[in-house]
Amino acid sequence: MTASTSERLLQADRLLIVGFAEQASSIYREVVAADPDDARAIIGLANCEVELGHDRTAYDLAVRALRLDHANDIAQRLEARLAEVLAARGEGVQRPGWVTR
Repeated sequence: MTASTSERLLQADRLLIVGFAEQASSIYREVVAADPDDARAIIGLANCEVELGHDRTAYDLAVRALRLDHANDIAQRLEARLAEVLAARGEGVQRPGWVTR
């Protein structure tokens, strides 16, 4: 990760914290477009999707981040929380077999 990528992710994180999910999402998407394996950017994008009310998309992104980094605690918690939210709504979630709890 380059310094400029770190700075962009920090900028996106700050935007998300103050409620600018769409602007943060744009930055995270730019980072993911440049590096599709950047788990931090994918998690940030998933958090934006949660804020925008797109829980299914957020869930898919959390699983994608976990595929890249199985040990990522943030991705693990996000995947588990979103699985519970979606299941509570009656939206079946097929959790990957490799996801352990």
